[in-house]
Amino acid sequence: MSNLDSLTVHTKMSLIHNIVTHVMKFAQAKSTHVLSPALVETYSRLLVYSEIESLGIMIYKVQLLNHLHSLAAVPQTNQTQLHLCVQSTALKLIAGMGSAEVQPQLSRLPSEPKSLLSNESEELNKVLVLTIARAIHVTGSESLSGSWCKEILTTIMQHTPHSWSSFTLQCFPNVLADFFYHHQAPKENKSQLKRSVEEEYKNGKL
Repeated sequence: MSNLDSLTVHTKMSLIHNIVTHVMKFAQAKSTHVLSPALVETYSRLLVYSEIESLGIMIYKVQLLNHLHSLAAVPQTNQTQLHLCVQSTALKLIAGMGSAEVQPQLSRLPSEPKSLLSNESEELNKVLVLTIARAIHVTGSESLSGSWCKEILTTIMQHTPHSWSSFTLQCFPNVLADFFYHHQAPKENKSQLKRSVEEEYKNGKL
């Protein structure tokens, strides 16, 4: 690790670019050999350096989340542990996003598929909202959180309508609090919700 620390930014970026190129060629060749553990470890360690993001390397998180959301959308009958593992991994990826990288990553979404958004999991989308709120508070970027943020929130409410308590809204940045104040999710019918839960439980036992 000390050797990597001593490298210049240009050298680090050149090294990780070469590693990524090598891995892509390796995957396309469909070789039966495996990558060297030292190469994988070096690549993982290089991802720690914040300057690497200028290459757009951290987009792998978005790609992985997109893949996890696709897996979660497939019916997993009698595969409860697998489903929980997928959801847990997605949760850690979202919650683990650094405050400084949230806005650059999410600002790409309006022109791309909503890779970070779950079509079914209200919990994951609420964690994403909390991550956005945390990033805005920490970076002080509320004035920059205009249309891209509202478009993402609108898509979240279309996929998984939900609401927040008044206490939570008071702690949100103004742009988020105003949005959820004007976009309250309709209250669910308890009897209908009970029937839906019972039906889902029956399907899960099949």
